[in-house]
Amino acid sequence: ISLEQLLDVLLFVWRRCNRSGVINFWRHAQTNESLTFKTINLYELNRWLIVPATAKQRCSYVELVSSHERKQRPEWFVSHWWGEPVVHFVFCLQEFAYQRGHRAVFWVCAYCNNQHELTGDITLDPSCSSFGRAFRRTRGVLVVLDKCATPFRRTWCAFELAMVIRSERKPRPILDIAIFVAEDDGGNDQGANDPDTSPTLVQYPEACGFGQKREMFDGTLGGTRSADELQSFLRVEARGDVRIISDGFLPEDEIISEVDKLFGHTPAKKKALRERFFPVRAAAAGLSVAIEQAEASVPEDKQHILNFITGSSDLNAVYPLAHPAYDSVNAALRARFAMAMLRKVVEEGLVEQWRQATAAISKDSKSLMLDFGFDHCSALTGEMLANLAESLPPQLVGLSLHCQLCSSLDNEGLAGLGRSLMRPGGASQVLRVLELDFRGCSQRACAAWD
Repeated sequence: ISLEQLLDVLLFVWRRCNRSGVINFWRHAQTNESLTFKTINLYELNRWLIVPATAKQRCSYVELVSSHERKQRPEWFVSHWWGEPVVHFVFCLQEFAYQRGHRAVFWVCAYCNNQHELTGDITLDPSCSSFGRAFRRTRGVLVVLDKCATPFRRTWCAFELAMVIRSERKPRPILDIAIFVAEDDGGNDQGANDPDTSPTLVQYPEACGFGQKREMFDGTLGGTRSADELQSFLRVEARGDVRIISDGFLPEDEIISEVDKLFGHTPAKKKALRERFFPVRAAAAGLSVAIEQAEASVPEDKQHILNFITGSSDLNAVYPLAHPAYDSVNAALRARFAMAMLRKVVEEGLVEQWRQATAAISKDSKSLMLDFGFDHCSALTGEMLANLAESLPPQLVGLSLHCQLCSSLDNEGLAGLGRSLMRPGGASQVLRVLELDFRGCSQRACAAWD
């Protein structure tokens, strides 16, 4: 489904709302309370829009609204929980598409699976399901988190993450993570109070693929309220920012302006500075991800998925409660989050999270190159660097430490870093590339390292 088509879904729902954002006639399945534009999730959208709209044709939503198969070929696979607000989900995809700069076409199960015939999409072997087939046709996976990081506790999301970690295809699939941080949840740490920087719906030309079916979004049920009115509503009622942890550099990271040169910014430094605003509690949830403990709405799905991950030939067998395959996937995922949150953990003095993060990095058995960005981090000490060096995984061949203008580094701490790197069995035994940047640190610190 294209981003334009998702934006049209939002506009359709908006046109059903009264001036307060309450959706006319749509009620929650369990509580019977009125649904609102700000909070409606995919469970309810599926019930009120996707299933009824596709009932006559008994097809997927994408099949209903598209007419050009090539235009619908997905570029990205989206892993998420159906319980987050749909508007937050679309915000994340919109910002991701802008940052990545590729075709904004996504595989999202609710829209791409036929909700009337799910047996054809969810098969005994998860790798042969629509999820597995779609993953093999995309460039990578975007994980969209809610504020509680629920996808880490859902079995299908665990399977999707495992597909990325275990994939051997070349080039390797990308794994990016996005979250919408509402202003009242702390989204104002970088401009969310400014209406000009809060997320808004991009104005797009006619959505591709709607053609003659476009009238379902312009009829009497949808009303005539404009996209401009929706923009105004969102600026006031859905304030916040999208944060992204990227797999490698985003295009913007690699654009080095004259100002960047003045401050010594490299792509790695820009990436580290951008990701420092990712919420700590969401990233911390990634430090304890355990795919074997995830839950599924259908118990058989968990059974099949965990047996698939362990390599069992009998997907209907009782799955093991512990297995090296679980440990391998868990370790790779935890290390990904540890790298992203490490700077913020240092800045906020989160001792327990530092311990968890360095432990996760030490168990990463896949990474060959690691790049740490601590520039201008006054809370970073030499003791921390020494501890980090002791936690480096043994297979590492490349290490970069960017510690420019870190005022708390002293001679004793940096000497400890050197001892940690040079100890028997330490990282220096296999390192081939070592990049250290201590420019702007104290004279005593630089002298100690020399």
